[in-house]
Amino acid sequence: MDALLVLFVPTIVTEAKAMAAAVERAAKDATKPILASVIGTHGVPEALAALRNARIPAYAFPEPAVLALARAVRYGNWLARPEGHVPALERVDAAAARAAFPTGREGWLAPDVVSALLAAYGLRGPRGLVVRDAEAAVAAAERIGYPVALKLVSERIVHKTEVGGVLLDLGDADAVRRAYRALERNLSERGLADAMEGALVQEMVRGGVETYVGMTEAPGFGALLAFGIGGVNVEVWKDVVFRVHPLTDVDAREMLDRIRGRALLDGFRGAPCVDKSALAEAILRVDRLVADFPEIHELDLNPLVALPEGRGVVALDARIRVGPPRA
Repeated sequence: MDALLVLFVPTIVTEAKAMAAAVERAAKDATKPILASVIGTHGVPEALAALRNARIPAYAFPEPAVLALARAVRYGNWLARPEGHVPALERVDAAAARAAFPTGREGWLAPDVVSALLAAYGLRGPRGLVVRDAEAAVAAAERIGYPVALKLVSERIVHKTEVGGVLLDLGDADAVRRAYRALERNLSERGLADAMEGALVQEMVRGGVETYVGMTEAPGFGALLAFGIGGVNVEVWKDVVFRVHPLTDVDAREMLDRIRGRALLDGFRGAPCVDKSALAEAILRVDRLVADFPEIHELDLNPLVALPEGRGVVALDARIRVGPPRA
C-alpha cells in the first residue's frame, strides 16, 4: 500500500467526530500518506475541521481527494527524477547569428533573417528563396528543383493559410506562375494586396510527423518553451506542453513523452518511428537561441517535421518576433 484514503458516510449509529478521532490516532504512527473524505452534513463540518487541525488532508467529496493525491504523486516523481543538465551544443555559431540579427527592430523578422538565425543554431530548414514576382518565382523553383511550395511573405499577416497564402506541390513552371498569381489574387480579394511583400519558394519535404516547437512569455515565469503536435490545426488540438526556460536535457526528453499524441512519434499504424533524439535536440537548440537573444519575445517552428530515425528534423515554417530585451 502506497497511500490510504478513508471514505466515511455517517450512519445512525456512527459519529463523524468519532471517526475523525480514530483516523487521527491511526495517523500518528503512519508511514504512508493518509487522506479522508467525509460525506454528509450531520457532524461533518466539525469532523473535517478536526482532521485538518491534525494536518490530515480532508475533503467533502472523494474526487478532489483523489486528484490531490495524484498531484502529490506526480510532484514526488518530479522530485525523484534525474536533475539533468543544460548541454553544450555543437554547430552553434552565435557570432554569425548576432551579425544577421537586426538591431533595434521590433516585430516579426523577415524570412531570410529567420533562416539565418536558425541555421546558425543548427536548425535545418528546406532550401528556399524569397522572390517578388512570378517570373522570379519560376527561376527560384528551377534552381531549387521541383516540386516546390510557395508561401506568402508578409510582416502583417501571421497565419498565411488563413488567406490562401500557402500553395504546395507545384510541379512545373506553369504551376508556379499560376500559384504566384493566385497568391496575389487571394490577397487582393481580401483587401490585403498591400500586405504582400513577396513569396518564399521552398523545396517540398515529404513524410514525417508535423510537430511544433515554440517560445512565448508568461507573467511570473518569463520565457516558456513549448512542444506539441503541429501543423495548421495546432490551435485546435491544443496538444502542447510547456517548460520554463532554461531547459535541461531531461526537460527536453520529457516534453516528447508528455503530449497526448506521443504515439505518432513512436510509429503509429505502421509508420516509422521519428528521430526523437533529433527532436529533443531541436528543442534544446531553440532554448539556446532564446538564451542568447533576449530580444526574442515569440518564436514558432510550425511545422517542424520529425523525419524517421537517423534523418533528423526540418523546420518547414518559422517566425520570430523581437523587441526590447526581456527583463
